[in-house]
Amino acid sequence: MPGFVHLHVHSSYSLLEGALTIARLCELAKADRQPALALTDTDNMFGALEFSDKMAAAGIQPIVGCALAVDFADQDALPRGGSPQQLERPRIVLLAARENGYRTLMRLNSRAFLETAPNEPPHLRLAWLEGETEGLIALTGGPGGPLNAAIVAGQSHLAELRCEALARLFGDRLYIELQRHGSSAERSAEPALIALAYARGIPLVAANAPLFARQEDYEAHDAFARGCRRRSCRASRSARTERRSMKQRNCASALRPGSTVASRPMGSRPAAPWRTIANVWPSSST
Repeated sequence: MPGFVHLHVHSSYSLLEGALTIARLCELAKADRQPALALTDTDNMFGALEFSDKMAAAGIQPIVGCALAVDFADQDALPRGGSPQQLERPRIVLLAARENGYRTLMRLNSRAFLETAPNEPPHLRLAWLEGETEGLIALTGGPGGPLNAAIVAGQSHLAELRCEALARLFGDRLYIELQRHGSSAERSAEPALIALAYARGIPLVAANAPLFARQEDYEAHDAFARGCRRRSCRASRSARTERRSMKQRNCASALRPGSTVASRPMGSRPAAPWRTIANVWPSSST
């Protein structure tokens, strides 16, 4: 798909999740003639240097990012489940648009580990983003993001408040992320996300968050993920649903999202959210 750019991608550096090596990502992007590719591993930037070197050598623009959990300090508004240590905080995707954004992202990522209690998974507090968003682009994270979580929980007002907070922090560098893996949660959240984007004039971006390369890799990745979950004390409560959705997470039938984000000058902004969002996905993914 010439012109297509993945903006939410997990490599094998997404520990216990991803199965795509940086070299494999480079091969796939080159084969698809993608002009740029983002790396947004969960909780870390371990692959940033290798990714940048290999993508640049292949003539592909590397976009360094990270998927980070954020504590919005409003979790009491959502249904309770488990102990505070098991609380699943929503994730947003942060992409470095400039050198200062890259340095800020490293600082935030370090802070998520160093300033989080030892018995909790790494995460940011929303207040930590104050004054730390220059040079960064934010995606709302898709199914695991703060807007989707609130909408699926029946808390549309909370989704609006979270969207307002992110828009205040990131301004015209905030994008509402849509994914389509066929899950009921995605289907139920999508109309509200689109309505929110139009109401606030926030652009939409389609993503896929691939964890492996091809449809036929699903069984091998499922076995890998099961083994990881057995060894991990931080297993996801939604593991069964996640395994089903992974069948659609592949680069071959990926979405057609925001090359707009990869190429646009930082001072510019699309005039309105995409009105052809239904045509973004190829028929094989619907």
